[in-house]
Amino acid sequence: MRASSFRQRACVGTKDVEEWLIERPRPILPEDAVFPPIGGVVCVIKNVRHAQRRDSRSERPVHYDFEPGSRRLGVVISLHDSVYLAVGDRWSDDVTRVSKRVRIPKGSALIFSNSVPHAGMGDVDEYDVESLHIYVGLGSSREDVHPKGGEDGELQTYIARREDAPRTSRRTRV
Repeated sequence: MRASSFRQRACVGTKDVEEWLIERPRPILPEDAVFPPIGGVVCVIKNVRHAQRRDSRSERPVHYDFEPGSRRLGVVISLHDSVYLAVGDRWSDDVTRVSKRVRIPKGSALIFSNSVPHAGMGDVDEYDVESLHIYVGLGSSREDVHPKGGEDGELQTYIARREDAPRTSRRTRV
C-alpha cells in the first residue's frame, strides 16, 4: 500500500536522535518491551498541504501494522496539535468502520496494541503536521520487531476486513 502523495514518510536522522527518541516511552512500557535495532526505525509522517488536489487526501484504509495476533505496540508521538489516529471499532461486526479519531496534542504520545485496527490521519488542511512513529515488540527478538516486507523493503500492512471482527456468542437474558 502506498501512502498518498500529500503524506510524506522519512526516517529520523542520526542514530543518536533515534536512541534518544526510543528511550522516552520505555519507562511506561511493559518489561518485555523490545525496540528494533537502531537505524531507520523511527519514522516521521508529515502532511503536505500544497500537494496536488487530485491526490488522495483521505485517511489511509483501516489496517494493522503487523499480522493479527502479533504482540506489537505502535507508538505515535505528536509534533503538532492537529495529529490524530483514526481507530477502527474492533468490537463491532465491521472493524473497518472508524469509531473514533483520537487527537494527540503536540508533545504527547499514544501507545496502542497491534490488535487495534487504525488508519493514518487524513488532510487536516494545515502545513507540516508531523508525528513520529515507533514500533515496539513484546517478548520478541530485536530483529523481529520491525520486519520489512515487499520488494521495496517497506513495512507491510494488513488491511482490516469485516471478517476480522471477534466471534462472540451473544446470550439473551431471560
